[in-house]
Amino acid sequence: MSRFDFAFASEIDFVFDFAFTPAIASRPSTNGPKWKTAMKLFRPCFTLFFGFAATLLVLATAPRCAAQAIPDADKAADVSAFLGYEYADPAYGPPKNNGTGFGLNYTRYFHIPVAPSLEARVNLTNGTDVKERTYLAGLQAKARVFRRYHPYADFLVGTGTIHFNTRATGYIGDNSTIYNYGGGLDFDLIHHFALRADIQRQNWALGGSPTFHPVILLFGVNYTIPFRDYKDQRDLNP
Repeated sequence: MSRFDFAFASEIDFVFDFAFTPAIASRPSTNGPKWKTAMKLFRPCFTLFFGFAATLLVLATAPRCAAQAIPDADKAADVSAFLGYEYADPAYGPPKNNGTGFGLNYTRYFHIPVAPSLEARVNLTNGTDVKERTYLAGLQAKARVFRRYHPYADFLVGTGTIHFNTRATGYIGDNSTIYNYGGGLDFDLIHHFALRADIQRQNWALGGSPTFHPVILLFGVNYTIPFRDYKDQRDLNP
């Protein structure tokens, strides 16, 4: 196994250990200083986000990738839209949720192996016990070192609503500020179309209730609308 393969495998193991292990802060104790409770709450957020960031850094600096030409090197920017099926653990009751996720990305390209973008995302999931809606916006960073494989990490903030299907009266719903962190992979299929798979983890807090952390898997497609290339823009300004 090469040094790059070992480093990449280690980063992936580190990230998914935290992505699929129940959070320590899912039901935080009320005992002890508040700053310790806060650190427990946000530990999964920081570890997952920086784990993916470290993975992208490994990909971007890998020696064997440096010799490859960066895809889309002549592009200035593009807009992409994605749509997919979502399978979610709502973290509120045992049944799982199903639903739809969609969103937009505005991506700028520089002569570096990582492309930053602004992302807006909507998650709509329904289940037997609850249905959850989240409306998010934030940043995404996508690695461009492979021609057809594009791993990415994102960090989004927004608002969410939850509705309790099993309650007829009283407390039947609530809302929360949402912190969303995750990552995934786009695999180019044909011109402008790619398969997308990603995992997102969210931080919810409903009033005085303990913080809980829904996890959402998305499988779908991503369609890219390219802008003019740099070389075409230069042609307009001789």
